[in-house]
Amino acid sequence: MKIGILTFHNSRNYGAVLQAFGLKQTLEQFGHKVEVIDYRNSCIENRKHPFSLMSFKRNPVRYIQVFFSSYINYRRKVRNFASFGNKHLNVTAHRFTPEDINRSDYDFLIVGSDQVWNPYITGGPDSVYWGKYKPGNARLITYAASSGNTEMLETVEFKNVGKWLERFDAISVREERLKCYIESHSNKEVSVVVDPTLLAGRPIFEQIASPRIFKQPYVLEYSVEGMDKMSPVVKKAAELYHAKIIRIGGNGLSTMFQDMRNGKTYKNASVEEMLSLIKYAECIIAKSFHGTVLSMLFEKEFFSVKGNNMARVESILSKCSLLDRIVDSPDEVSVSHIDYSSVNPVLDNLREGSMTWLKMSLER
Repeated sequence: MKIGILTFHNSRNYGAVLQAFGLKQTLEQFGHKVEVIDYRNSCIENRKHPFSLMSFKRNPVRYIQVFFSSYINYRRKVRNFASFGNKHLNVTAHRFTPEDINRSDYDFLIVGSDQVWNPYITGGPDSVYWGKYKPGNARLITYAASSGNTEMLETVEFKNVGKWLERFDAISVREERLKCYIESHSNKEVSVVVDPTLLAGRPIFEQIASPRIFKQPYVLEYSVEGMDKMSPVVKKAAELYHAKIIRIGGNGLSTMFQDMRNGKTYKNASVEEMLSLIKYAECIIAKSFHGTVLSMLFEKEFFSVKGNNMARVESILSKCSLLDRIVDSPDEVSVSHIDYSSVNPVLDNLREGSMTWLKMSLER
């Protein structure tokens, strides 16, 4: 079958591109022809660009500071992510409009993963991700779709949420609370499945990881939020593991000031280099869901620092009996080894259930 994926493929975020890659690779292993559809939400495109006119209007002083400290690294990062998409995502040759989706020849459209149903991110509900457009005979499903907080759906635009979902043949989401919300507002049965990075598993990511970058032992600091709160935790881990500090993630002024401390900030690592940095770290301090998940896939020692939107982190760590890996201060960090002989069977069981759901949804 020919399958098109609708997701946030053009984001310069490691987790976003890896979830798209993970779903694509899994579907190809099933024997399908898979493309990531080059549809782009305008709100996402504007928000992700730190040097847009909107960014200047929002905060001119910060714009100038960030421009002079980060522009060269930003351009390198853009090139790195574009290169990854060209090599690994099989993005359609031309950019799609909604009408192009209607005229396409896909047998299946899969919406997700990522927060495709989050109206804050997409500037209100994006009807493309809500199933308004599809080829006449195509089947339409979601895989691990998310809305962020379900409270965002309690607006006039979503008052009758069922009407947005009528065209879907099967629905799966990332969070239990979203499953309950949709089932209470529609006549649809909803399943909860794992993120595509967990679905794909370690071998797929090991195949594309770069060779080891730093020969000396290091602790990896990985954050998609600010890094300041993490610093004492990372410093404590580096002392315990007798390792240097390597930082990845963050942007703008946060990374500029991080350079003034001990350690190295890898501002513009490619996706392949990021995977290598995780694979060879002595320990990972993450403030990111995908940083946590990738640490588990590569069987690394790790700690997840408390931050915003911890529900997904708490959910997966709870299932694996690893809630003690969530920390809020350096006093909670210690050299204690994770028993992956207990963790891996749990991940395998979660993966198997999601695989079964996906296969059945494609066979209906």
